[in-house]
Amino acid sequence: MRECPDYIVEGISVLVGPHIGRRPEESEVRRLLDQLRSGKPATLSTWANRYGIKTGTLRARLRKASIEPCGMEANRELYSAAQIAEVCPSVS
Repeated sequence: MRECPDYIVEGISVLVGPHIGRRPEESEVRRLLDQLRSGKPATLSTWANRYGIKTGTLRARLRKASIEPCGMEANRELYSAAQIAEVCPSVS
Protein backbone atom coordinates (compact mmCIF):
# COMPACT_ATOMS: atom_id res chain seq x y z
CA MET A 1 0.00 0.00 0.00
CA ARG A 2 1.39 3.40 -0.99
CA GLU A 3 1.99 6.00 1.67
CA CYS A 4 -0.04 9.23 1.53
CA PRO A 5 1.83 12.26 0.20
CA ASP A 6 3.06 14.84 2.70
CA TYR A 7 0.69 17.54 1.43
CA ILE A 8 -2.34 15.39 2.31
CA VAL A 9 -1.02 14.69 5.81
CA GLU A 10 -0.25 18.39 6.26
CA GLY A 11 -3.72 19.41 5.06
CA ILE A 12 -5.48 17.02 7.41
CA SER A 13 -3.37 18.24 10.33
CA VAL A 14 -4.36 21.84 9.62
CA LEU A 15 -8.05 21.00 9.17
CA VAL A 16 -8.53 18.91 12.32
CA GLY A 17 -6.31 21.02 14.59
CA PRO A 18 -9.02 23.46 15.69
CA HIS A 19 -11.45 20.61 16.39
CA ILE A 20 -9.13 18.68 18.69
CA GLY A 21 -7.46 21.67 20.29
CA ARG A 22 -3.98 21.05 18.93
CA ARG A 23 -2.23 20.17 15.72
CA PRO A 24 -1.81 16.37 15.45
CA GLU A 25 1.62 14.92 14.77
CA GLU A 26 2.40 13.52 11.34
CA SER A 27 2.67 9.97 12.72
CA GLU A 28 -0.85 10.18 14.21
CA VAL A 29 -2.36 11.31 10.93
CA ARG A 30 -0.49 8.67 8.92
CA ARG A 31 -1.60 5.92 11.32
CA LEU A 32 -5.24 6.97 10.98
CA LEU A 33 -5.03 7.17 7.20
CA ASP A 34 -3.46 3.73 7.14
CA GLN A 35 -6.34 2.44 9.24
CA LEU A 36 -8.93 3.99 6.95
CA ARG A 37 -7.29 2.62 3.83
CA SER A 38 -6.76 -0.89 5.15
CA GLY A 39 -10.47 -1.40 5.80
CA LYS A 40 -10.12 -5.16 6.29
CA PRO A 41 -9.81 -6.81 9.70
CA ALA A 42 -6.34 -7.57 11.04
CA THR A 43 -4.84 -9.65 13.83
CA LEU A 44 -4.34 -8.33 17.32
CA SER A 45 -0.57 -8.20 16.88
CA THR A 46 -0.92 -6.21 13.64
CA TRP A 47 -3.10 -3.59 15.35
CA ALA A 48 -0.77 -3.46 18.36
CA ASN A 49 2.19 -2.78 16.06
CA ARG A 50 0.29 -0.01 14.25
CA TYR A 51 -0.49 1.70 17.55
CA GLY A 52 2.92 1.06 19.06
CA ILE A 53 1.59 -0.78 22.10
CA LYS A 54 2.02 -4.29 23.46
CA THR A 55 -0.32 -7.02 22.27
CA GLY A 56 -1.26 -7.91 25.86
CA THR A 57 -2.23 -4.31 26.59
CA LEU A 58 -4.48 -4.18 23.54
CA ARG A 59 -6.03 -7.55 24.42
CA ALA A 60 -6.77 -6.30 27.95
CA ARG A 61 -8.43 -3.14 26.61
CA LEU A 62 -10.60 -5.18 24.25
CA ARG A 63 -11.66 -7.57 27.02
CA LYS A 64 -12.46 -4.68 29.37
CA ALA A 65 -14.69 -3.16 26.67
CA SER A 66 -16.29 -6.61 26.02
CA ILE A 67 -15.29 -6.52 22.36
CA GLU A 68 -15.27 -9.88 20.59
CA PRO A 69 -13.26 -10.69 17.43
CA CYS A 70 -15.09 -10.18 14.14
CA GLY A 71 -13.59 -13.31 12.59
CA MET A 72 -10.82 -15.87 12.54
CA GLU A 73 -7.97 -16.52 10.13
CA ALA A 74 -5.43 -19.32 10.50
CA ASN A 75 -6.59 -19.84 14.10
CA ARG A 76 -5.95 -16.15 14.97
CA GLU A 77 -8.56 -13.62 16.03
CA LEU A 78 -9.31 -10.72 13.67
CA TYR A 79 -10.48 -7.26 14.70
CA SER A 80 -11.79 -4.41 12.55
CA ALA A 81 -10.52 -0.84 12.62
CA ALA A 82 -13.79 0.29 14.22
CA GLN A 83 -13.39 -2.18 17.07
CA ILE A 84 -9.83 -1.07 17.75
CA ALA A 85 -10.80 2.62 17.56
CA GLU A 86 -13.21 2.02 20.46
CA VAL A 87 -10.39 1.08 22.83
CA CYS A 88 -7.41 3.01 21.45
CA PRO A 89 -7.24 6.78 21.39
CA SER A 90 -7.04 7.89 17.78
CA VAL A 91 -5.86 11.48 17.64
CA SER A 92 -5.65 12.57 21.24
